[in-house]
Order: sequence, then structure tokens, then C-alpha cells
Amino acid sequence: MRPARSVPLRERRRRIQRFFRTVVREVVVSEMLLTLPFLRRFRAPGLPRWQRLAAEYREMAVELGGLWIKLGQFLSTRVDILPPQLTEELASLRDQVPPVPLEAITGQIEADFGRPVGEVFPWFSPEAIGSASLAQVHRARLPSGSVVAVKVLRPGVEDQLELDIEVMAKAVRRLRHLKVVRQRVDLDVLFTEFATVSRKEVDLALEGRNIERFGHEFAADPQVHVPAVYWDYSARHVLTLEEVSYIRLDDFHRLEAAGISRAAVARKVFALYLQQFFVTHFVHADPHPGNIFIRPLPHAVPAGEGGAEPDGCPFQVVFVDFGMVVEIPERLRRPLRDYAIGLGTRDARRVLRAYLDAGTVLPGADLSRMEAVLQIQLDRYWGTFLGLLGDLKLEEAGTGEQLVREYQSLMREAPLQFQSELLFVARAMGVVAGIIARLDPHFNPGGEIVPVTRHLLKEELQHNAQGWMQESVHFGRLARLPRLLDDVLSQAQQGGLIIRNAPTPEGERVLRRLEGRIHGLAWVAAGSGLLLSGVLWHAAHLLARTPPDRYGAAMIGAALLCLARGLLRRG
Repeated sequence: MRPARSVPLRERRRRIQRFFRTVVREVVVSEMLLTLPFLRRFRAPGLPRWQRLAAEYREMAVELGGLWIKLGQFLSTRVDILPPQLTEELASLRDQVPPVPLEAITGQIEADFGRPVGEVFPWFSPEAIGSASLAQVHRARLPSGSVVAVKVLRPGVEDQLELDIEVMAKAVRRLRHLKVVRQRVDLDVLFTEFATVSRKEVDLALEGRNIERFGHEFAADPQVHVPAVYWDYSARHVLTLEEVSYIRLDDFHRLEAAGISRAAVARKVFALYLQQFFVTHFVHADPHPGNIFIRPLPHAVPAGEGGAEPDGCPFQVVFVDFGMVVEIPERLRRPLRDYAIGLGTRDARRVLRAYLDAGTVLPGADLSRMEAVLQIQLDRYWGTFLGLLGDLKLEEAGTGEQLVREYQSLMREAPLQFQSELLFVARAMGVVAGIIARLDPHFNPGGEIVPVTRHLLKEELQHNAQGWMQESVHFGRLARLPRLLDDVLSQAQQGGLIIRNAPTPEGERVLRRLEGRIHGLAWVAAGSGLLLSGVLWHAAHLLARTPPDRYGAAMIGAALLCLARGLLRRG
């Protein structure tokens, strides 16, 4: 593959801006103007247009690298929501990131260690075994003879990253002026989270610590493996790891040749990410197929050890590239647990409570209608809660249409605000959903979340048992209940009981629309009365030849009423 060329920062900025101007023009012209009834015949089919934009984006991402490849890799895995023509166009970004010249890589190593690369690694492969957006990996040999994988940051990648963040910051400042965006997401927090995690990706020392922590979290699971870190051969721009190049997660031919069940791999990967989301709260947030390998194990491993599967050969799931790792904040952990339990038990009220506790529901939302929609979604489209949009079966289209008709106002308002701290968690969930859809198109997530739900419920019961004695103090308030009821009944008998009732948000909107129609009708009636009076007075004037003073005044009054009504409607 041809080595990547270095793009000057000014040219890089112009290239990004040019592409986004093309996207904006496409949206304004094709998705807005040409959707008007009298212009629709000039609108080209959507798929070829977006396929062309995807090809342009791929070319730009390969040329510029960095965050733009990361975004393209994410979109290429979303086979559950994007047409295959688009994901196939972007799929090459998962593999075909051009490597930088060997001289640049060895120069980076020598600058970090302060001596020739041959003194650090007696043998260093000139061919990259992995070339990613921010770094590339070469095999090497340590003085001890061990073969390792050496990850080296691309020269200048830190400056490129800062420029990309600067360009995105400008886009965020523009989007912040849009009310519909501002209501749904705190863009400042969202962008801060994105920039923070992106900068952490070029901190290789942090990545090494992430590897060791992740390995500790899953130390009890023999079906999970992470590479060992060789700290003595690592530096600021260099991270040396155990060489773990096994079978890529998307190499279906090799998986099947090794006798490994794709369905079993899908179940295990899904279960591991459920555990990260809801139990450990420490998430490997870049799970594209190049970062997850499958390691076949000998058939001699007893059943139940090392991932032995009744429907295939035993295997281990091997995670690499821990640059993009996020920790779920403390304030969102309890809502996430409730969310998982609500999913496992199909309890819409508990899922809604999780949304409320996380601050996801906007003020004024109709909670009863939201709960009804959530219950239908749990009963009919369960997998969509975990990003598995393929769970929407064609035979359920009728039910989906009925759902949209019944709750279209609620869906149109979308009374939810995205939690910015979960940006990369949501990204990981989306990528995993795409991987699962490709590994096993018939995957059923329901059976996999049950063990996680049981674990969380068990922990909750244990926690509640410890707190029951403390909570029992509050039960003493029940003793006051008869007295409170007596006070209420006394006020009712004396006529002093006041009951206040407020309409739902939907009811308020109906009332406002009805009030507007009544006011409009009153204006029309008044204007029509003056107009009719003017006509009658004009007829009387013609018959009796009286002065036309009343006629002119009435006509002017009618015109003024129409003008005032128009101005009020605009205001």
C-alpha cells in the first residue's frame, strides 16, 4: 500500500471545510428545496447521491487520517441502520489506512529512546501489520527473543488532532444557535467529552494503564485476553505489547475454518459489552473488527473452561487498542443499572425512571404517554434499546405504523435530551450492534441480557437488605396517615378543600390552538360585519343618494381589522 503523504495544516483545514460545504449544499438543495411539491420531479434518487458523498468522505479521510478515519470506521459498522452500499463504500477505512514511511516510524522511536532503533529492538519489521488513523504497529523482537507488537504514533498526529478539534469546535459554535439542537443536547459538554477522549487516544502511557485495568476487571473470565505491556520498551510515542494477531472478528472464513461458531462469538462479544456497560462501567469504546481478535484454543480444554462452546470450538476474545476507553460517571451508573433491569424484566416504568434519574427527559414531557410508548417498544422492538435496529422486523411494520399514528406528536417532539457523557458509550453500543448483525443475523439479545439482569437484581436485593433497617424509620410516617386523612375530610366538609388540576402538555397545546382559532374567528366576524355594513350603506347611498360617509368608514374599518389581524399573526 502506498505510504500516506503529509498534508499541511492549512490545506487540511481547507479540505475539511470544502467537504462540509458540499454536504450542506446537498442537504439544502436536495433534502429541502427539491422536496417542495412543484420541484420534486427534479430531485435525483437519494441513495446514489449519498453513495457519492460517502466516496468523497472516504477519500478525504484516507488523505487526512486522524479523527475523520475514526468517524468513517464507526459509520462503516452500522449495517443495521445504513444501506449496504454506504457501509461497503466506507468499509475500506477499517483496513486501508495508508502507513507512513518506515523512516518516520524509526525516527520517532530513536527520538523517544535516544539511541538507534537496533539497540532497542534487535529486529524491527519494515512492514506494518496494522495501520490506523493515529498510529501504526510493527512486529519486533526484544533482546530476550520475545516477539512483540510495537505501536508507534504517527509523526505530527498531535498537531493534526488539535486542528481537527479546532474545526469541529467551530461547527459546534454554529450548531449551538439552533434551538432544536440546544434543547436535545448540551453541545459544550458533548464537545468537551469528545475532545478529552480524543486527546487521551494519543497518550500511550494511559493506554497501557487502561490495558492493565481492563485485564484486571476480566481476570476471572478465561474467555477474555488482553496483551501484556512491556513498560521497559515503551515511551511517550511508543507502546510495546504482547503480539496477539489472531483471527479478526470479521474474518468469517477463518472463523468457520477453525470450527468456531459465529453465533457463539456474537453472544460472547455482546455479553462482554453488557458487562462493561452495566457492571464494570469501564468501556472499550473502539470495538471495530480490527481491534477485536478471536484466539482458537485447543480442543483438549475441558468444557466450561476457556470458552468451550457446545456448538463450536473453544476460543478467547482478545481486545487490543485501548486508546479510546471511557469510564461511565458515577451519577449515571444507578440509572444505567435501572435501565438494564428494566430491559431484562420488560418494565417500562423502570426504564422511564432511569431516564428521569439520568436527566434525559425534558421538562413538561407527558410521562404517561412516554411510558406507553416504551412498553410497546419493549414488547415489540426490544432490541432497539441496545442499538440493534435490525430487531425491527418487516412483519411488524403494521404495528409500527399504528404506533407512529397514535403517538406521532410525542415522537415529533422527542422529549429526550442526550447525555453527553455517554457519547462514546453510545458509539461503542452502535459499533457492537453492527458487528453482531454481521456475525449472526438471527441474533436474539433477549436471552443474553437475562444473566446481567439477574446479577444486578441480586446486588440490588443485597444492597436493599442492608438498608432496610435504615429505611424502616420512614415507615413511622404511616402512623400519621389517619390524622392526615381526617384533616382532609374536615376541610372538605367545611368547603375549604381546593383541588387544582392542570392539563397535560398535549392538552395545553390543543387549548392554545383552539384559543387561537376562536380569536381568529372573532376577528373575521368583526371584519366581515364591518364589510357587510359598508356594502349595505353603499347600497342605501345609491338608492337614496345620501352622503357616503358611513360606507367609507365601515370599509376602512374592515381593512384596518384585516391589517391588524395580519400583523398580530406575524408577531
